[in-house]
Amino acid sequence: MEIFLNLQSKGQWISRGLQQSDNQNSTQDSWGYHRNWHEKLPEALWAYRITYRTPTQATPYSLVYGTEAVLPIEVELPSLRVAMVSEIPLTKQMQLKLQELDGMDERRLAAQQNLELYQARMIRAYEKLSRARAFRKGELVLVLR
Repeated sequence: MEIFLNLQSKGQWISRGLQQSDNQNSTQDSWGYHRNWHEKLPEALWAYRITYRTPTQATPYSLVYGTEAVLPIEVELPSLRVAMVSEIPLTKQMQLKLQELDGMDERRLAAQQNLELYQARMIRAYEKLSRARAFRKGELVLVLR
């Protein structure tokens, strides 16, 4: 029996006969069947919203709601953070929440400033790598669109 190997775009050697079945299995393993992607989407978006972002130095969730998200596992198996909040009386919790909301504008302003600094750093890094080119009248220029 002969097995012909070829180089896949990822740089991995695979047999020609198994390529299609491997691609199908990897899709089913990661998302299940293609028809239930809408069931997995909220989990993926939730993970995206609570992930720390370098440009803003905050999570999108904290910028919108003013507090860090509580992981579902922390609700089932109470962490120290959840246990401390659950022991505080409701009136005190409301006062703390109002104090956090008062500080949201400052946090959003700080996130905006961090974003502007990050963008300036990216611009400087790009300009360092690129070089200005001056063209004179009559020179031939290749334009790619």
